Amino acid sequence: RFTKPLVPASVLGTGLVALVTGSGGDWVRGVLGGVVLGVVYLVLALLGRGTGLGLGDVKLAPSLGVLLAFHGWAAMVLASVLAFVSAGVLGLVLIALRRADRRSTLAFGPHMIGSAMLVLSAPGLGWVLGLSSTG
Repeated sequence: RFTKPLVPASVLGTGLVALVTGSGGDWVRGVLGGVVLGVVYLVLALLGRGTGLGLGDVKLAPSLGVLLAFHGWAAMVLASVLAFVSAGVLGLVLIALRRADRRSTLAFGPHMIGSAMLVLSAPGLGWVLGLSSTG
């Protein structure tokens, strides 16, 4: 129930930012990123035939795609890769601790959201940690 209104909200929100800042090209890229990430997740879910990604993940992907691609294609790709890596690492840890086995399921949405938050906050974190040459 949260992911459905998030898609138009992300498109409208980034559209407003693009209008105020004059970055219409970024907005177009963001919308395309939402379509691309949504389609990729839908294909992965269909290929998994119910054993991989769920429809909640598929519905969350376009919103995150819009927000991430608005900042650049690299941000969208990096966040996507980080989501799969973090879920894989957690799965391996749970298996090593015998809290799960290879047939266990793992919620993927938190990994998608967490990786998006990390990527989107990375420029600010660099400044806070003194990693930026400017500022």
